[in-house]
Amino acid sequence: MEKFSLAGSVYNLEPIPYQRKLVFLAGPTPRDGSTSWRVSAEDSFREESSLLDETYDVSLIIPEPRDGVFHGDSDAQWEHLAINACDVLLFWVPRDLKDLPGFTTNVEFGYSLRDKENVVYGRPFNTPNVGYLDWLFKKTRRPEVPFRTLHSCVLNAIHLL
Repeated sequence: MEKFSLAGSVYNLEPIPYQRKLVFLAGPTPRDGSTSWRVSAEDSFREESSLLDETYDVSLIIPEPRDGVFHGDSDAQWEHLAINACDVLLFWVPRDLKDLPGFTTNVEFGYSLRDKENVVYGRPFNTPNVGYLDWLFKKTRRPEVPFRTLHSCVLNAIHLL
């Protein structure tokens, strides 16, 4: 596994640091002010990077505003640029149809599988309405899908860097 240093996180509408390795954290975003799953992903990346010697910088791309205020079309345009700039696209789909449906995630997932090589996909066991995502990823990428823990997704993303 390559060695890396977590250089920090880039949030929605912030400048994208094209000179670094980039991992986009894709998946449903809470809109109700609850804590995002991306906090745990950042912690996992930080934990793994602390165990290794630094050889290059990695930034996490987090499609959530630091201040919690979304800006509509500007958000979507920025996300599109960030997804295209990333070296690895990590999809974590902790879908909850009431509070975290992830409908946009479905579109981004299909679009990304067509255009990107380094896609990581995972979801908790018993996640509802992900059968097509599972099938599509397995058909286009690898037979052992999906990863069942966020930490497994993080480790695979690091490996793909």
